[in-house]
Amino acid sequence: MAQSHAHSQSLPEGMRCELFVMVSNYEDDRIEQQLVGACSDAASYCGVRDRLYPDRRPMGYPFDRLSRAGADRLVNFLTPNMSIVDVAIRHDNRVVARST
Repeated sequence: MAQSHAHSQSLPEGMRCELFVMVSNYEDDRIEQQLVGACSDAASYCGVRDRLYPDRRPMGYPFDRLSRAGADRLVNFLTPNMSIVDVAIRHDNRVVARST
């Protein structure tokens, strides 16, 4: 089944962005739940449909709260377990088969 997004949600080719990555301790953040299904159809939601989020953190964490004093820019907001990388959006117009 082909999936599409509204034109207004498309990212322009060559758009420069900052990719934010945060690493956390799995033992502190994991959720105990019975998983039914898979996240292979999770195109517009996080995790497995009708289940808890994949971790204990609220959706949007850590950007769901006010930053500490002096963290007026993203680079000042970062802690040792966070990083940002400059990226550019690119489209290769090819299909890659999903491995099973």
